Amino acid sequence: YEIGSGLVGSEMCIRDSEWIGYTMPAFSKTHPFADYSYDTFPALIPNVSKADQIRMSVSLTELVDFLHYNNIVLCDINTSNILFDNDQNAYLIDLDSAQIAFEEKVFPTNVGLPDYLSPEHIRSCTFAFTKKKCDDVWILQNLLFKILTPCGHPYSSSVYCEDDREYVEKGIYPFQFDKHPAEEKIRGGPWYNVISHLPYYLKEGFWESFHGEGKWFHEKERRPVSYWLNLLLSLIHISEPTRPEPIS
Repeated sequence: YEIGSGLVGSEMCIRDSEWIGYTMPAFSKTHPFADYSYDTFPALIPNVSKADQIRMSVSLTELVDFLHYNNIVLCDINTSNILFDNDQNAYLIDLDSAQIAFEEKVFPTNVGLPDYLSPEHIRSCTFAFTKKKCDDVWILQNLLFKILTPCGHPYSSSVYCEDDREYVEKGIYPFQFDKHPAEEKIRGGPWYNVISHLPYYLKEGFWESFHGEGKWFHEKERRPVSYWLNLLLSLIHISEPTRPEPIS
């Protein structure tokens, strides 16, 4: 193929007079999001602190917010499509399914992972439904919860359901918030204080977004990415985790 000028830091590839894409600089010293968990953070980030996890959250959210601001729906955000460098900067890769939204919707794309299906689509047999910004937001919320809590998934400590889809469909979010108690299963156990280190407004954001009775659980009420970015930016100067509270 022929190489010509293209995007900044990239080269345009042309074959038989037809544009086929761009060559992009190779990433170095990065790790896929999938490598990160509370067990692996110390190995990947020496002397890791809560500030590192907050920087990761802010960087990822800024990327999605920028794309949504420019009316681009990602359609397929997951831990294999996100890289973090040694300074906790996030990078998005494998964006072949991203689209410019038309009237807040895009064409159906048969991509995604079952773990990140929203309540509206959790019973879908395929991923070929019309995706919207609120679907990206649902996935982002899950990823932020994974970064900021040792639990990893907002529904992983919930009561037992024979069908795992019920957790998402019904919003069986087990953690306490304000006057809403934790589920009986986790009371007195190690997961009871999973979110205790988080400030009130972030606990509120998670409860209202993941609990079936939350104000922002359903797609029409789901908060935009900018809402999460504003919450996270208020935490950016925290350098150490706060002491866990006995009751959130």
